[in-house]
Amino acid sequence: MHMPNCTIAGRIRNRGIALYFFLVPAWLFILTLTMNGQTASVRPVSAISTYQFPQVTMTGTVRQLTTEQATDTSASNQLVVDGPQGTFTANLGPNISRGLQQSLSSGKSVQISGTMQTTGGQDYLVAYVLTVDGNQITIRNKNGFLAHTPSHARTASTSGALYGGAK
Repeated sequence: MHMPNCTIAGRIRNRGIALYFFLVPAWLFILTLTMNGQTASVRPVSAISTYQFPQVTMTGTVRQLTTEQATDTSASNQLVVDGPQGTFTANLGPNISRGLQQSLSSGKSVQISGTMQTTGGQDYLVAYVLTVDGNQITIRNKNGFLAHTPSHARTASTSGALYGGAK
């Protein structure tokens, strides 16, 4: 009595199933691309790649600096600026010093670089870099996170005056 080798038959059956599960999704992907009339562009994805919003740089004179309660625990500083294209509001985040707050008095000329975003139906310029009195202050890093102690973005002479820290 001869018994068939079950392991070889099992391997062949599993290989056919695996091939089926690979070919069907690949075929559906190619079919979707051709039906849309688009070509696929393959871009390597890495853990450090981030989406970059379009940068906007706006200038103007300070109208007022307000503190808006964003949540129960944090407040956000909003800078209202009169610019050549009209009035806009810049979000400076919660981490600006009293020295910087005092330097942003009404009528002061500023330049703000950041991204435009809409929250609650209102457009805001989310500030990444603020320039006041010729001093450039980093508010957020290139990934949009608040820069708490950006020593590389300022000189030692401006760090104490604008952020209230030791020189």
